[in-house]
Amino acid sequence: MKGAAGDSCDLESRGRFTCYHEADAPRRADRLEVWESIQEFYAEAARRLPLVEMPELLECIRTGGHCIGLADPVTNIILNAISRLPSPSAPDHSPPPERSHGATSCNSSWMFIAARSHFGLLFFMAAYFRYLTDAQARRYLDLAAYDLSVAIKLVRHDRFTDAPHLCLLPDGGKIQAALKIAALKAGHPAPDDLAGLMTTQYPSDLLVPVIKNLQGDKEISTADVWEIKSLLSNQWPPTCPFNLEFLCRPNGKNCTQGTGNDALLRASGYIGQGIFARVLIDKREKGHSKYPDVGYISNLTFDSPDTEAKLSKCLLENTEMGSHKPGLTVNSDAVPCDHIMSLKMCLLDTIHAFYIKALAILPSGKWRPHHIELEDGILDTSPMSRLESRSLNGLVAMLRVIRKDPLMEHEALEYLCFWNCNLTELCRGKHFGKITFDSVAKAAKHPQYADFGSFLRSLSPGICDHLRFLLQAPAGRKISHSSWNKIKAALNRGPAPSTVVPHHRMYRGSYHLSQEAELEMSRRKLASRDKLAFVREELNRMLLTYCIQHPWNQIIRLTLSVECI
Repeated sequence: MKGAAGDSCDLESRGRFTCYHEADAPRRADRLEVWESIQEFYAEAARRLPLVEMPELLECIRTGGHCIGLADPVTNIILNAISRLPSPSAPDHSPPPERSHGATSCNSSWMFIAARSHFGLLFFMAAYFRYLTDAQARRYLDLAAYDLSVAIKLVRHDRFTDAPHLCLLPDGGKIQAALKIAALKAGHPAPDDLAGLMTTQYPSDLLVPVIKNLQGDKEISTADVWEIKSLLSNQWPPTCPFNLEFLCRPNGKNCTQGTGNDALLRASGYIGQGIFARVLIDKREKGHSKYPDVGYISNLTFDSPDTEAKLSKCLLENTEMGSHKPGLTVNSDAVPCDHIMSLKMCLLDTIHAFYIKALAILPSGKWRPHHIELEDGILDTSPMSRLESRSLNGLVAMLRVIRKDPLMEHEALEYLCFWNCNLTELCRGKHFGKITFDSVAKAAKHPQYADFGSFLRSLSPGICDHLRFLLQAPAGRKISHSSWNKIKAALNRGPAPSTVVPHHRMYRGSYHLSQEAELEMSRRKLASRDKLAFVREELNRMLLTYCIQHPWNQIIRLTLSVECI
């Protein structure tokens, strides 16, 4: 497979697991078949757990042992079930009696919990991945054999991410929220506990042996169960029974600063009921931190050999079967499938992020370009949405011109996803002269497409590199005024504009509103501004509260208001 600098990439080998059109769609497994498949995970978990010695585990499985999590399904069931056990003051770690597999572990029906787990898995896919339809979620889960980690990797593979082996960020919020929604929809008695179990960190000296012990098919002893319970009780950072806030500066009331090798800061405060809390911040050299070595469950499971083997099997089977049935000719542009619609929406999100980044670095005040006045916030996002959609149309048109073989829009969108909308390398060299920029600008519905096409032709690779250098700004900073003047000077050396009808004459006519209509429009504008001012004030209040409660984080300032219609 070639990268962005190549002429092509093998899109067929990337997957297209949910790219189907009418007759070539695979048969979808019915619910009973799915639930019976998931039941096998519960039968395996019951075989491995000491249900005879610890019959209370049976109820833990039935009520909270969902196969939802970031490990393999059986491990998820075991972890979620054991987390529901009460913690005894002195557990008996004596060797368990000989395992006797009776009716309790073998003949129990797990249909109800299996069905609820499947329901939760579907909701996780919909919450974690934007624009994923129910049919796509079911297809990915079926292919992954209801292993959530494999299903996540399949979606990433289909969406042509730059880093197919990108690690999960379980504490980033998104995956935690998706797990919480999945647990809630699956009827878990404590959704927050399930999400926390899978997304918090644990001391590595406890985590590694437990996860290694769970990976495989060995039977779990009662001592193993309590070892797992001990791990789950040692989440890091540990939870506190109270919240303690110090809103005073160093050397202020109740705070002192140390010197030399002493502590940098000592703080004490009365928290009620005769209890004083003291905080000591040490000045220590690197490598002498008191914090333990910690890690996530997903660090040991998401990219494990077992997960990679399952993914490789899915990719191999997909390559052997092909995207479509042999001999079947499908016009993919005639009836867009769920897969390509999902990719298109993701591309629009990518382009939207480009526009937001561009607006963030543009100079402010008198240096701001015309028609970008956002002092009162964004009242209507439809113009930007329309601009983003037309930009995507222009990129598709450009790609179809560059490619040697004719591309359908379906394939062009896949290429754009693969290159993350960056056609810089493809537009260099021999390809630059092949591009008819007028037609590209026309496809993007530019109001002055001839002028814009001429402008694009004037941007040689050298000029583009120079402009890219001038547009670079430090994170969180705007373009300097000197760089902005240089950019304008470079662009003003372009070709003279042609005689094209101005934008306002093409799209704007003379409209006369009645007095009643003008009054109504004025009233609605004032109402929108009042709503926007209220939202801005509330957001600023929330951000200020957050900054006070999290003083170690960077101060957040509200620069753009939210949409208020």
